Amino acid sequence: MASSTHKHRRVYLIAALAAFLMLGTAAQAEITPILILSSGTDLAIIPDYDGDGHVSYAGSLGRWALNFASGEQGRYEFELESADIAGLFPRDLTIALIGTGFEAWPGLNVMFEGNLVSIWARMCYSLFVDDVLVGSLGPYSGFDFGGTIRGIPLAPGEHEIAQVIKISGFSGTLAHFNAEVTPTPEPATLLLVGVGLLFGAKFASRRLARQ
Repeated sequence: MASSTHKHRRVYLIAALAAFLMLGTAAQAEITPILILSSGTDLAIIPDYDGDGHVSYAGSLGRWALNFASGEQGRYEFELESADIAGLFPRDLTIALIGTGFEAWPGLNVMFEGNLVSIWARMCYSLFVDDVLVGSLGPYSGFDFGGTIRGIPLAPGEHEIAQVIKISGFSGTLAHFNAEVTPTPEPATLLLVGVGLLFGAKFASRRLARQ
């Protein structure tokens, strides 16, 4: 009887540890994002002074006017977005969000969407991990567009991640976009797997009890 009880406890313990480990590997360490905007002639660098994981910029930059550009770090995402970017006979505009201490092993997902109101404008997206290009989307033109990259490998440990968006315009341009980096598998999926492990452990313990 004592031997059977120990077996049950061991099964529960192994399942619980596996569930916690799977959830822990998808969690991010605290990161401090930095927003960088460049028009070729003007440069704006906005660090996260408050340590709340949020940075934003509003104003003019060279020939561009930005209603807002914003970067945000959450527990399971790294988001860069902007709206009402307008330029009259502009050149290039680069918007980058950089964060350190990012953990999302074993991989990353990327989502990028937006629109451009100019037939001569182009927008492209790049993702860098530790200064190495690991994924890109675009260039896009015209009205609504979007794309995804799934399952970008990421080694265990902390990393520096940079999302870089470049807009090239040659006449009046109006644009907005939203970009997100999330871990893969998604945290909700990991939670379901963890719950499944615990229920499986309970079922296995009952089978052991009958033997």
